[in-house]
Amino acid sequence: MWRLGGAAAGNQGRVRMSAAKNEELMTAGAIAKAIGASDAKVKNAIKTLGIQPKAKKGACAYYGPDAVAKVKKALA
Repeated sequence: MWRLGGAAAGNQGRVRMSAAKNEELMTAGAIAKAIGASDAKVKNAIKTLGIQPKAKKGACAYYGPDAVAKVKKALA
């Protein structure tokens, strides 16, 4: 079940998967904010590293914590 958080809740670009997995997924923009990098650099790193999204909803791609770590390491 999808649960999208609003900007007022501070969850813009984040999604929580089903309670069984309890894994927080983030868009490329949310990853960029979290690690203090530009959206373009994060999107380029995702493409270069060949990281696939854990989930897609419409045009939005959502990445897991493992992707965040890989992108952060690549941009360090």
